[in-house]
Amino acid sequence: MKIIRVLCNDGEIRFASLASDNAEILKARSWEELTENKELTGEVISMDDIRQVSVVNPSKVVAMACAFMPNPTEAFRPGIDRDPFFFLKPPSAIIGNGETIEVPPMAAGAVFESELAAVIGKTCKNVSAETALDYVVGYTICNDMSAPSVMQGDGQWSRGKGFDTFCPIGPVVSTDVVDPEDTLITANLKRGADVKQLVHESTAAQIWSVAESIAYCSTHMTLEPGDVISFGCPPGPIPVEDGDEVEVTIDGIGTLRNPVKQL
Repeated sequence: MKIIRVLCNDGEIRFASLASDNAEILKARSWEELTENKELTGEVISMDDIRQVSVVNPSKVVAMACAFMPNPTEAFRPGIDRDPFFFLKPPSAIIGNGETIEVPPMAAGAVFESELAAVIGKTCKNVSAETALDYVVGYTICNDMSAPSVMQGDGQWSRGKGFDTFCPIGPVVSTDVVDPEDTLITANLKRGADVKQLVHESTAAQIWSVAESIAYCSTHMTLEPGDVISFGCPPGPIPVEDGDEVEVTIDGIGTLRNPVKQL
């Protein structure tokens, strides 16, 4: 099932199951309910009448860093290589599929990052890796835009990762990811007439598994329903330029596309 969020005529935001030419409203009205119940109401909305809003509304976006080895042919060496860790991106950075990434002058040289992300469906605290995936309602794509020059200058990542529009997420929340621990991520950068394929890697190459990453984050903070955990980017992305379009595709989810504008 491909899940979106739509604005209904009564002003209420509801979950809907997306099909090729329409969407059908789901009975669930919260992320917790959606985890347990994905029944449809029978109310169908045509694509022309859909007023879609952001597919997620998290209290926080938790993003894993150093999740892949810089050289994919090298094995991780515990105690020698840096362990993965996480940082936070503000909800104000989130934009949807097709919306424009706006790079301010101080963030010139910003880099896109193509990542699998999980949406948490129920309160998650101190869970084990064995049970971590039980707390996931679905998966989506996160483009963890980053401004390396700002991050290096600050000595921490909040500002360089948190600019407005620096967290494209979408195009759907999917329950169709067969195996999040071995799912293909591809990323293309369209620049003029050129299309550069920069990422073609499976999540199986991550240092920590998806389940281990969720469990680790949950030991340090409570993950609330609707929160997003993004699992890190394989090596390959390059800085974006004005007029580029970033395309990130993940099996079972679809393609997240965002044009780039240098302010």
